[in-house]
Amino acid sequence: MDETEQDLQQRIEVRAYQLWVEAGMPEGQAEDFWHLARAQVGSEAQDDEDTLRPEGQEALH
Repeated sequence: MDETEQDLQQRIEVRAYQLWVEAGMPEGQAEDFWHLARAQVGSEAQDDEDTLRPEGQEALH
């Protein structure tokens, strides 16, 4: 796992924890919070990528 993937994984873990705490720390839902955090962090990363891309240039997906 390269540094970028490690950073992304850490952001997901931190966000999942925040979501779990905000929901009252329910038991047995860790995977649900991880998936939700992954979607949110992925969306933020895409927004950041779109912001940094020069106007008129499309993403390379």
